[in-house]
Amino acid sequence: VFQSLVKGRMDMFKVLIIDDEPMIRKGLIKVVPWEKLDCCVCGEASDGVEGLEMITEYKPDILFADINMPEINGLDMIKEAKSIIPNCKFIILSGYREFTYMQEALRLGAFEYLLKPSNVEHICEVVKRAVMELKYQSDYQMEINKLRKNFEESIPILKEKLLYDVIYQININE
Repeated sequence: VFQSLVKGRMDMFKVLIIDDEPMIRKGLIKVVPWEKLDCCVCGEASDGVEGLEMITEYKPDILFADINMPEINGLDMIKEAKSIIPNCKFIILSGYREFTYMQEALRLGAFEYLLKPSNVEHICEVVKRAVMELKYQSDYQMEINKLRKNFEESIPILKEKLLYDVIYQININE
């Protein structure tokens, strides 16, 4: 089902939802207006092991994860996922209010730590901010690539100019 949703939507950011509570997963999928946020849900998983498999397959841009899940907890999953999807925006959605969990999530590079239950407006605001950052990163990378290409194309011309200047002793300094 999700594969057909993802195909043909290259302009949208892919969202993966990993939570052991089916109601939370289904709620996020159905209640959040993903298309209005330039996103599409590429999949859902019920534990960290399945989540890592889907992360490897889909390479999501935004990932919602619970902390307390069977097999691999959300924080350990994020540690492993960082090498697979380093630019992903990890959003923790957890019932744990302890500061140590929040601190560890932020240390791992989580984009946001939301407490369950969270209202839809707050979730949408967080997704909007994540999308804004992802767009900025994409634009920045495109600009860097454009500058690199221009520089590489200029090297032969600069070499020719330098050789010309040396041969005709123009603007030579030691």
